[in-house]
Amino acid sequence: MEIKEIEKLIDERIKDGFKKNKLFIVMHPDTEKIIKKKFGHGKLVKVDTGFEFKTDLFFAGVPVFVDKDCSGDECLCVARDDGEKLI
Repeated sequence: MEIKEIEKLIDERIKDGFKKNKLFIVMHPDTEKIIKKKFGHGKLVKVDTGFEFKTDLFFAGVPVFVDKDCSGDECLCVARDDGEKLI
């Protein structure tokens, strides 16, 4: 998964009518490690996202969470509606 592809996922969700502050990215832990290496992140600080999870990785202000059950090359852009349901 390339950075441009993740940004495209975010843009598509916004074009679909979802607000950016309701979006989050889900990816496999190995994908997260690869992306962090590409950016050369040093010490990262976990930030409370308002999604009941903390993360230290964001794309265009959209938080990234890891899920070991997500396939290695898959990246999902998920939207949460006002009813807190995932769609």
